[in-house]
Amino acid sequence: MHRSRSGLTALSVLCLLAAGCTSNAGTSATVSGGTLTWGKQAEALEIDPQVGGNGVSWGIEDLVYETLVGVADDLSLQPRLATSWEQPSPTSYVFHLRQGVKFSNGRVMTADDVVASFKRLIDPKLASYWTQQVGPITDVVAVDAKTVRFELSSPFTPFLAAVAHVGAAILPMKEFTAGTFDPSKQLMGTGPFMEVSHNQGESWTFARNPNYWRSGYPKVDKLIVKIIPDDSARLAALRDGSVDVATFENVDASKLLASVPNVKSVVQDSTDFNVIHVNALGPTSPFRDARVREAFSMAIDRSQVRAIALGGIGQVQGVVSPSFKVPGCSPSALPNFSHDLTKAKQLLADAGKTGMSFELLLTTAFATAPGEAQVIQQNLKDIGVNVKITQLEIGAWETRTFVKNPPEMDASISWFAGYADPGMVIAWWNPDYALFDKGYMQKDPQLIDLINQARTTPAGSARNNILGQVCKLIDQDANIIPLASRPDIVGYRSDHISARIQPVEGYGDVLRHIQEFARVSGS
Repeated sequence: MHRSRSGLTALSVLCLLAAGCTSNAGTSATVSGGTLTWGKQAEALEIDPQVGGNGVSWGIEDLVYETLVGVADDLSLQPRLATSWEQPSPTSYVFHLRQGVKFSNGRVMTADDVVASFKRLIDPKLASYWTQQVGPITDVVAVDAKTVRFELSSPFTPFLAAVAHVGAAILPMKEFTAGTFDPSKQLMGTGPFMEVSHNQGESWTFARNPNYWRSGYPKVDKLIVKIIPDDSARLAALRDGSVDVATFENVDASKLLASVPNVKSVVQDSTDFNVIHVNALGPTSPFRDARVREAFSMAIDRSQVRAIALGGIGQVQGVVSPSFKVPGCSPSALPNFSHDLTKAKQLLADAGKTGMSFELLLTTAFATAPGEAQVIQQNLKDIGVNVKITQLEIGAWETRTFVKNPPEMDASISWFAGYADPGMVIAWWNPDYALFDKGYMQKDPQLIDLINQARTTPAGSARNNILGQVCKLIDQDANIIPLASRPDIVGYRSDHISARIQPVEGYGDVLRHIQEFARVSGS
């Protein structure tokens, strides 16, 4: 299902974006060493990277764990623990491991660690949330001390992108097998930092990993992560200098940060996006008729959603993020994004639903949801439809939207992770795969077939053509309706540190380059 990256406090529940964001680095002279303090909005909910499915945990795990493949600033794939790889056949991948990599305890990482990590990941007993995303792995073998081969049961194009997520991290499996390492209780990886201490709900302390393979990094000796759920408290911490960098999910944060002396703010783009789940199966739902769903989708002014609910940041998008540059998935290519009120009214009239009413659910845990709901309510009023907005706490919202079968909702606002390959997110429109939407999703055999094709066709024009067809069918079915992407805002003290912030993120690793952050000379 969709991932959750947010803590459940007032202003700290949405995430990621604005087009045109560039990497930012301070121009002052920097020095190695010292302490970096990050104000983070939510505590990690679990620390085993192969088990945890909550994005607030990924930011902590990414400080310590690494993957075979990395993600570049443009979402392309790059070497990490593997220096290179090749694909001898459509269902076989061979990775050449970086030599001299050590875990933070000083032991050299081996091909056996890689093999055992993935065998643990795909073991049904673990029930890892990431097993679905890495695809149909049937075997992982060490060809030799430097080489690992993966065999898949069928072609799976998003495989490399999925391997780049912390859910596919390499663990110290020798220690795990010996019982001296428990990933549910401690962090130990090959990454730039190693855990020193943890005060639940308050802070984490990390030290530089002296065995880190990337020479000269991290730049700082010590990293303190302060858990500060309240946005205003994190703003105050930036203002008084008690934190050097802070991350925000509230879309107003960039405006508020503008008034803080010596603070630079970056709005980071994301492949994540907001959606509306529409009940096409409920016996009393007005959306059983596809014409009514299409009218609903067509009446929504996404540009207005972006301007009002997202404060003008983020991007309107149609399923596949604009960052992936798939022409057929551009909003301009999708009919229901046209905001054609005349056609929407006609569709309602044809369906005999003129003057209809419905309930729109939202949870107060998603900060932009109330604003989105109000824009949608006004948009639907323009075609004679009355929208009753119901706000619920997260548990009740989740129960009515996803747990109850049939769901107790007409429509509900939520969001999806977009990840680092367009073939990963489109799978949620296949109810047999996603499962969470089976109670309200109208199964479309043609769409499911195209989704499967997009996930098995190699990257290129042929795949982009299939993805374009997928986006058009999703637009036509209007069963889960995309709105706009989600923003993350990073503020940092430019008089304290030099910080590089990537322009776009797909895996919730907002401070992906934190190992490169450095103290400014004299700070």
